[in-house]
Amino acid sequence: MPKLTTALATSHRLWVAAMEEASRGGGKDAGLDHLLLALTIDDGTAGQVLRASGVTLERAREAIAAQHREQLGSLGLDVEPLSDGPISLGDATGFDWTDQARAIMTRATASGETGATAAVLRALLVEPSGFVTAVLHRLHTTPESIGDLLAQASALPVTVPPAPSDDPFHRSTTAFVPATPGATWALVSDPLRLPEWDAATASVAPGAAGVWIAPPQDGRAGELGPPHATVDADESRRVAHWTFWWPESLRPTNRRHVIFTLEPAASGTSLRVDATWETASTRRRWWFPAARPFFRALLWFQVTRVASSVSAALRG
Repeated sequence: MPKLTTALATSHRLWVAAMEEASRGGGKDAGLDHLLLALTIDDGTAGQVLRASGVTLERAREAIAAQHREQLGSLGLDVEPLSDGPISLGDATGFDWTDQARAIMTRATASGETGATAAVLRALLVEPSGFVTAVLHRLHTTPESIGDLLAQASALPVTVPPAPSDDPFHRSTTAFVPATPGATWALVSDPLRLPEWDAATASVAPGAAGVWIAPPQDGRAGELGPPHATVDADESRRVAHWTFWWPESLRPTNRRHVIFTLEPAASGTSLRVDATWETASTRRRWWFPAARPFFRALLWFQVTRVASSVSAALRG
């Protein structure tokens, strides 16, 4: 993957996770603490190294809260930090990095770096304020120890992922979910919990023959009526295949497929999400070649949003 593409993908994933963590405290500025928390749920090298060092999401949240209390106490302030609530990004308006966090992201994409999460973690380990060092000490580890593990992991042979599909209507992504496979499966296979991870769905009601009616968030179903959905859940393989479409009484419509594949992982679940649009017509329109980049970008955004929503629902 080209450096710019890697940097943009990394920045987007970390931005979403960090802003979600910031939203739990009612704020809209994601700082060093939120960036560290975002890295603990990274599915790449950085997240694996942190979790192997005992820096899991829950333990890091506790250590960060304790460090904030100590800092307030050192200033003579006997103030209990605000308790965290559920993740609530809303429309994500107004969220941004603090200057310290933005400096880390800038350093991670500097000359010689790839912009991958390992580069972000390396930059975070040497941030000058000492906040991250203090948090890691609370977790019985050090920046040096994690840096050594990161160097060892980066030196291992890299497994080349499968080439991206040439089909502009298909995209996939992987994510680490800080919840057990059982809890993750219960979320992605249960039709009644669809609104927890599908941002377009407001509610769910049973229809006929295993079909579920899923009215959209904006309340406007349009002339085709509310979207329909079915799920084919194979618990033995931990694969849940969702299909979404609109009633075809008026005209053929496109179908959206979302497939979840779960595997156990240390401290959580490895989740693969595949998203495909099945077009109602196979005819190639004259404009289609020019539209390929648009469809690829749109579907990449959709599949990463689904993965993020599953993670947020289980750690909110």
